[in-house]
Amino acid sequence: MPTLRLRQRDSRASPPGIVREVASYRLIDMAGSELGIVEDTRETIDIGETVALPDGRQVSVVDVYDDEFGQEGGVVATLAVDDG
Repeated sequence: MPTLRLRQRDSRASPPGIVREVASYRLIDMAGSELGIVEDTRETIDIGETVALPDGRQVSVVDVYDDEFGQEGGVVATLAVDDG
């Protein structure tokens, strides 16, 4: 399973040197088209939870692919979302 990467927070939001763990997730629509890669502070995301699309809209997760194919490209999982 991919490890979480450390990223530095926006320096306006916290003192310099403060880091937090973030995970990358691939988002796909229900037809399988890729919507983008997003970062989230949650270590895992489950069906029924919400995530933000790259454009900022909140959508519901309808399926989670966290096997070797779903983790392709170094993401924690591929999340199918209802963007309709």
